[in-house]
Amino acid sequence: MVDRNPDALKLAEQLGARHTVVADGHQVDAVKDLTGGRGAEVVLDFVAEQGAEADAWNMTARAGSYFVIGYGGTVEIPTLDIISTERNIIGNIVGTYNDLAELMALTQ
Repeated sequence: MVDRNPDALKLAEQLGARHTVVADGHQVDAVKDLTGGRGAEVVLDFVAEQGAEADAWNMTARAGSYFVIGYGGTVEIPTLDIISTERNIIGNIVGTYNDLAELMALTQ
């Protein structure tokens, strides 16, 4: 799990996360280090804005899958980068609008 909130990382560890990474501007390198330079097979991006979408793509391994769940930003990836690395980009709509409103309230 990658997050800038230490409490969220601690909770993730308590719930069974094998590795946690602080989002401190070096998160892509940290994920690459944890994976021997390969990158993550699957990246679930619950933020997808403010640069998280670029980081998520950059930490996705060759032939890996990047799931965009959060929204608000823009994913800008040259098609050659997608094709040459055989990575997948999958969009996800999760829940209803009311679910989203409840999630935002919980996040606050």
